[in-house]
Amino acid sequence: MPSDLYAGTSLAQYFLEKLNKQKAAIFYNSQSKYSKSLKDAFSTSLLSKGGEIAAELDVTAPNFNADNAVQQQFSL
Repeated sequence: MPSDLYAGTSLAQYFLEKLNKQKAAIFYNSQSKYSKSLKDAFSTSLLSKGGEIAAELDVTAPNFNADNAVQQQFSL
């Protein structure tokens, strides 16, 4: 089974090289160890390769609204 580090690094590489994107908004579940671990691995790899994190959004936050969060990120 691949590690979260491998998955996060691969995802960051794909994001930067194949999608040709630099800025990411990360949606994650703070109640999930896997989700937090993958977020951390992706963030670390993305930042180390010159990418930027626009926001880290916890989908379990009481005031979280997916529609608003996505619209807000597209308006940046």
